[in-house]
Amino acid sequence: MDTPQQKPLSKTILRQQRAELRQRIVAEAEICGPLRGVALAMIDYAYSFGDLRDDVNAPYFEAKTEWILFPDPWLALKFTHQRKYAIHVSVGVRALRERPDLPTACGRFPSWTRFSLTSPQQLPTAMQYLEEAYYESESMYRDHHGKPKRGA
Repeated sequence: MDTPQQKPLSKTILRQQRAELRQRIVAEAEICGPLRGVALAMIDYAYSFGDLRDDVNAPYFEAKTEWILFPDPWLALKFTHQRKYAIHVSVGVRALRERPDLPTACGRFPSWTRFSLTSPQQLPTAMQYLEEAYYESESMYRDHHGKPKRGA
């Protein structure tokens, strides 16, 4: 028996789904207590690399076990807001593990780095890590589409 092929999502449906995902991650960031502003800044920073009006290619976070940025999955965020507040960030750059400014560990994959933020004072360092990760991360998406260039 033949199974019907799935139709591609219309741009309207795609736009609605992505808007809902953007609202969900912001809602989760809103309950991060003293790290609320830090979480929102990191989300805005990730979105700043694309045009949110571009339905097909706009960056968006999808909820898995972590909030993973798509279509280029160079970043994953996880918010902890039970017992203590923390933001766990996983990026596709192993070299960040050697930096002493934030506590780091193995990330989502063996070649990734995870760092955690527990204080708003850590935001400047975290943003430096994110900038480096944006340009240096490895992913299958980047193997196919190329890495972003600095200053472009």
